[in-house]
Amino acid sequence: MKTAILTMLALSYTSMAVASNDNSGALFPKYVTSQNDGIAYVYFSGTRSGTVPACATDNAGPVFRLAFDSTTAGGKSMLAILMAAHAAGESVWFNGTGDCTVISTVESLQNVQTGT
Repeated sequence: MKTAILTMLALSYTSMAVASNDNSGALFPKYVTSQNDGIAYVYFSGTRSGTVPACATDNAGPVFRLAFDSTTAGGKSMLAILMAAHAAGESVWFNGTGDCTVISTVESLQNVQTGT
């Protein structure tokens, strides 16, 4: 189990170098939801840094969300990290893609990372 978690973290960390829209601080994944089509949303509370793309019009207020496809290998990995962080009460670092390819009004999630 530890090996799987460390592998997921390493993959998330590696992809951070290519992400286009970063968040400089750790935020808590307040809600994580999923639909029957595999599209998942993570709702963060706190102040996000970075630029929110113009297409992300569905993010008013102090809680904003990002979307991802939880049926892919990367999506399953991100979902596992987000659920573990939520259950542990830990914040995560994340990057958005800078576009809304999963849902047309919500920025897509590029990667997520736990740790201090």
